[in-house]
Amino acid sequence: MDDASAALLTVEQAEVRLRSAGITGPRAVDVLIDALRRHAGLSAEAPVEHTQLLDDLALHAAFDTVGAAWQRWFPGVYRSRFGQFFTPRPVARLMLARLGSVRGERVLDPTCGAGGLLREAVRGGGVPLGVELDSRLARLAEARLAAVGARADVRCGDAFSLEPTVADVVVANPPFSLRSEHGMSEERFVARLSDWVRPGGRAAVVLPWSLWRDRRGQASRDVLLERFRVDAVCALPEGIFRAHGGAGGRAVVVWLTHGRASAAHRVRYAEVVDPGWDVTSELLRPTASRELERLMHGEGWTPLEPGELWPSGTQLAVPSRALSELVSTTASKFRPTRDPDQVYSLVELADLDRATGELGLLRQREGREIPQHKLSLQPQDVLVSRLRPELGAVGVVAHDALTPLAGSTEWIALRGLRLPWFVAHALRTEAWRRSLGPTEGQVRPRVRQEQVLDSRVPWPGDARAERVDRVLQALHEQRRALLHHVRALEVALADWSAGETSLEALDTALQAADTLLESAVRPSE
Repeated sequence: MDDASAALLTVEQAEVRLRSAGITGPRAVDVLIDALRRHAGLSAEAPVEHTQLLDDLALHAAFDTVGAAWQRWFPGVYRSRFGQFFTPRPVARLMLARLGSVRGERVLDPTCGAGGLLREAVRGGGVPLGVELDSRLARLAEARLAAVGARADVRCGDAFSLEPTVADVVVANPPFSLRSEHGMSEERFVARLSDWVRPGGRAAVVLPWSLWRDRRGQASRDVLLERFRVDAVCALPEGIFRAHGGAGGRAVVVWLTHGRASAAHRVRYAEVVDPGWDVTSELLRPTASRELERLMHGEGWTPLEPGELWPSGTQLAVPSRALSELVSTTASKFRPTRDPDQVYSLVELADLDRATGELGLLRQREGREIPQHKLSLQPQDVLVSRLRPELGAVGVVAHDALTPLAGSTEWIALRGLRLPWFVAHALRTEAWRRSLGPTEGQVRPRVRQEQVLDSRVPWPGDARAERVDRVLQALHEQRRALLHHVRALEVALADWSAGETSLEALDTALQAADTLLESAVRPSE
């Protein structure tokens, strides 16, 4: 059994003992903290008989047992309060590894939580300094540092209000997305960071993806770039903190040096897909991935072009054309409730068959039943999903209903394409999706319309593109006709078996399908 699995088992057994004694929730957290404090020789408040229930908890194990306990005991205490969650130890190790040696340096975590980042700094010979708003977590951080032989220096208070402590190195995973009268928590952190890092000092910090990549984070990025040189960026997967008491958003680790970068400076970039545990689960489920370990050893880092903070997208390896040259316009929004008696056919993201790029049976609703804004769609519009473009949700509106089409505003609807079927399938290729570069959005990754229009489409030449378009359109039409007859035969068979129609009606549906099969030919060249 590996360290992670053994720690999880130990925590589960400890939880059973605490529950048997009627100790759950915040009380369980306090008993764990005081068990750690007694183990480290510090003062404790919980009764000895309670902390003794955790005597065999592997407090000194190589795997961070406190991190394993967090998912079972801590979320109910802290989730949604101050944005606190544990930094997984592999992420903490990566942050310190990329910083280089911190031996003998003062290492500050101004939002230290339970002290996980400072523990890793101590392992590397750093002198830990911590600030934590929550008194319970401050006591826990003090105990965890003492357990690895460090003299605790953890201040309880608001790092944004206290007189700044200046350090050689700052490590931090500050709270995300918390709004106060002074602004968003991550924006306040970025504005204050230079007060904590001495000139020439270094920092490794976790920031929300939206601050690093989205347009609304530009002001904070400008503050960082004015004061710091960005040395490296590592994109973390969506949900990386989910099993550690955090939310399901995306984040990046950014390594900085206090000082301006030269014009020729190149940022090192890496992206983690599987950090070593299931990022879709709120339970800590280890995987066999070694991505973080390889990054710790310097493998998997790519230099960006000077001035870039993230990859601009993979260049297509084949001839291409600008998509903006092929599109005359995009669909506009309208409000269906303004025509309450009109019946609309709704075109939602879920209506698209991602395997084929075809739209299924569309629901019909009166305008009064559709309170949201919709896109006014037309046949031959090419639809590109704003949401999660890596899934390839692209298709062509080929609906022939008499009712107007109302599309989800999560679509980007491209209109006026001379070769819509070719373009739609070109945009479904993995090569095109890679060329878009990083998406925006903290929790639900999205691509901007401008990003799509600025992209380039793989182009095999005018003649081949026209032929591909013609063949694809004919094949899709034949497929829709075949599916229509499949459904008609199913209905005829069901009606006959229920005694509602005669065998002659079934024969009629069968003959229609036979006729289609006999007349089916290859699309014209």
